[in-house]
Amino acid sequence: MSINGMKRPNIIFCQTKHIFEDFNQNIALLKEKYFKLDLTDKRFQIDEGICYGLSLMYMCQFSQGGYAQGDKFLESIKELNQLSNLEITSNMDDYEKIIIEAKKRHANAKINDLLNEAIYLHNFINKYALLYATNLVKLRQVINENNKDIMQVCRGNKHFVERKDVNYFVDKFYAESINQNIELIQFKWHRDIYVEWKRICTEENIFSIQDILIKFNQAKANIINSYSKDIEFFLSNYNIGYESIIGIERYCLLETSSQSFVDILNRFRPNCDGIYLNIGLNSHSVMLTIENDKDHKPIFTVFDSNVGVYHFTDKQKLMEFFNQLAAIYAVKKQADGNFTFAMGSFIKKSHITHHQNEQKEKQLNRFLVNDNEISIIALAKLTNS
Repeated sequence: MSINGMKRPNIIFCQTKHIFEDFNQNIALLKEKYFKLDLTDKRFQIDEGICYGLSLMYMCQFSQGGYAQGDKFLESIKELNQLSNLEITSNMDDYEKIIIEAKKRHANAKINDLLNEAIYLHNFINKYALLYATNLVKLRQVINENNKDIMQVCRGNKHFVERKDVNYFVDKFYAESINQNIELIQFKWHRDIYVEWKRICTEENIFSIQDILIKFNQAKANIINSYSKDIEFFLSNYNIGYESIIGIERYCLLETSSQSFVDILNRFRPNCDGIYLNIGLNSHSVMLTIENDKDHKPIFTVFDSNVGVYHFTDKQKLMEFFNQLAAIYAVKKQADGNFTFAMGSFIKKSHITHHQNEQKEKQLNRFLVNDNEISIIALAKLTNS
């Protein structure tokens, strides 16, 4: 059987069914916590999916126990839904009712934790991707007849004399960016870039207009680095770090081509630590995990939150599969026929401390149904009744 003309996944999972339909009430409550319910701002709502969040969560589970743990995580989401929808009927005795109530409370608590994490991560990556794509508005859009004081400086010696004029200059760029996209006014990350830009110019005593403009990219890079520490801390709980395979030592969705993707796959060697690639296909995200089996042969596992999990051992078939995915998600082709997509890379760290090893078990079980916890909830209810 095929789905969208592709082979059947090894594990079927669809966020529309297993997240949005099953957990609709929980999501409605969490949206009020994480998002402004402004229907014009679709980019920062989760109505269209939380693929980035689910991709990173799958990666974290996979890193601790391979694809078996990843599969267990996805199956647990389905099981939590079943438990949360259990019904208490009139023909049950008191003990049965308490057990059902305990299972429902246990499942709802796990679901809330799971959605909290998924939405937090998805929101972070969305914010990060937009931050990375932010560019400075053109100078001629700032320097015009409405800003004659700035025009006069630019036509003269092209540098400011007083610090307040530099700050005013930066403020004009911020105002023009908002003028071009009014939605940006509500996002702190956007304002942070311009605050940092002012700070750099003040600290380095910069007055030249040319030098001021150059420092915008440094300000943007500083803010990106500060935001990347949030995701770095989260991943450290799973002993995952950034992989510099794409040349940057932090989380980053860089544009690359399908040919570069092939080159990365060819660099993976036997006995390597696991490599995880977060791949952005247009507005969708999938996770590719690469680890060696017991015979030191690479296994490629693809998690697509809209379909499920696929396993490959052949690179050529994997590339054919990604070309199919790119077509499904309407990824644009370059002139040479290669697809362009975004990619961030991670690696599983080889050496872990005793504390990290203890944390591993705790992290693995966070979203799995736990019969012992259900028994404790039921016992507490019996004791208090």
